[in-house]
Amino acid sequence: MSSTTIETPNYPIFITPSAGEELDRYLQQKNYTSVFVLMDENIMEHCWPALQNDSEILKEAEVLVIDAGEEQKDLEVALQLWETLTEYEADRKSLLVNIGGGVISDLGGFVAATYKRGIDYINIPTSLLAIIDASIGGKTAINLKNLKNQVGLFVEPNAIFIQTSFLQTLPPRQWLSGWAEMLKHAIVYDKGFWNEIKNIKDLNLENLEPHLRRAIEIKKEIVEIDFKEENLRKALNFGHTLGHAIESYSLENDRDFLLHGEAVAMGMLYASALSVKKGLLSQEDNLEIYEVLMRFFKPYKLSDDFISRLESLLNQDKKKDATGFNFTFVSAIGQTEIDQYCTLEFIIESIRLFK
Repeated sequence: MSSTTIETPNYPIFITPSAGEELDRYLQQKNYTSVFVLMDENIMEHCWPALQNDSEILKEAEVLVIDAGEEQKDLEVALQLWETLTEYEADRKSLLVNIGGGVISDLGGFVAATYKRGIDYINIPTSLLAIIDASIGGKTAINLKNLKNQVGLFVEPNAIFIQTSFLQTLPPRQWLSGWAEMLKHAIVYDKGFWNEIKNIKDLNLENLEPHLRRAIEIKKEIVEIDFKEENLRKALNFGHTLGHAIESYSLENDRDFLLHGEAVAMGMLYASALSVKKGLLSQEDNLEIYEVLMRFFKPYKLSDDFISRLESLLNQDKKKDATGFNFTFVSAIGQTEIDQYCTLEFIIESIRLFK
């Protein structure tokens, strides 16, 4: 694979066989006083050796390693990272390089955006979800008591470096988590892209690599139009209102809790069904979405306990406002309907019917 660059108004996205070499070329034009690298233990084992081998700058960087997992995306870990940066005398001209999946890009971006009122950061995403979604667009956040992304900022990275070979290190569930977001991009924005990817059966680099650029471009195009999520960017919330509620509930109650994309897949199933119940989406399109999702994702049973706590979970969602519970629906594959408000009774009735 040859190197290619996707330009955004404020930062470049490099797709390259060697993120380390490309990073060195980029940083030669900069003048950072120090470079710090944030990763988890899995990245340390599977991706860091290749990056360190290819980058002279990363060889000299201070390395910050945390445990793997969604539970690391919290205030206590952020505090530890701020304290470590302080101990190493990081200043406002320091750089933080985030290497990993969505947890690392969210957490690292948040830590960088708040340390000394903001230092630069770069993302090197290593999961499918991070490559096509989490690393792009400047959303940084940490969770709060299992509630997703409750504290955060919109701050864009200075650059993104994508080395697709890192995807070969992913376990099957991580492929699925990113695949859910890839399908979502197509459902809400580009029917042609949906038709290109809907018949993929095996999730591997050979099958998905030809489609990564378009998935990235969809996220980039939407964010360029609406950075602060005041209009079009709400399209990317399809499946997320209920998906975040499901994810928060699973984080709290399940030993083997759902990954983000797995919860979003369940959220998309319900959002598609709600779109039909609202009179927006045809049963034909709903069935097509259902069949593609169910080819990959196991249903997650929404228990009576979940339903009894649904109001509380939805009240914590950032998309809830004075009007009510704000959903993103679809009127056709590739066409989105934002700011669709539903009552709690309507949502619960629809869940029970769907079950």
